[in-house]
Amino acid sequence: MTTTNWIDRLSEYLDGTLTPEEHTACEAWLASSAEGQVLLQDLRRVVAKAKTLPEVAVPEGVWAGISAGIREQTLGRSSGIVALEDHRAERLELLSTAKRRWQFSPLQLAAAAVVLLAVGIGLGVKISAGSGVQVANGPHGGAG
Repeated sequence: MTTTNWIDRLSEYLDGTLTPEEHTACEAWLASSAEGQVLLQDLRRVVAKAKTLPEVAVPEGVWAGISAGIREQTLGRSSGIVALEDHRAERLELLSTAKRRWQFSPLQLAAAAVVLLAVGIGLGVKISAGSGVQVANGPHGGAG
C-alpha cells in the first residue's frame, strides 16, 4: 500500500481491525515513516482523551430537528439547514397537511384484485339466488 493509504487506515490499525497481513505491512510502514509515527501518536492521544469525556445525552430537540429535516427532504419541500429547536406545533401541522403518497407492490395489487373479485362474485351469486329470477333466460323464458 502507499503512504497515503496507510495514513487513511491508521484508525483501523489502532482499533485492531486490520487483517494480520495488513497489520504487518502497516507496522513495516510505521517503522520507516516518521510522519506515520507522529500521526499514530496523535491519534492515540485523541482516542485517550475521548475516552475520558463524559457521555452526554443528545437533547430531544436535536433529534426532532433531524426528523423534520428528513421529512422535509422526503416531501421535497426544502434542502436547507434545519433548525435544531423542537417545534412541536409546526411538526403536527406538517404531519396533518402532508400529502400521502400511496405505493403498492404488484403482489399487494394482485391480492386486492383477488379480494375484489371474490366479493363481486359473492355478491353476484347472492343477488341472483335471492331474486328468484334466472339471469340467463331471455325475455321469453329462455326459449330461443
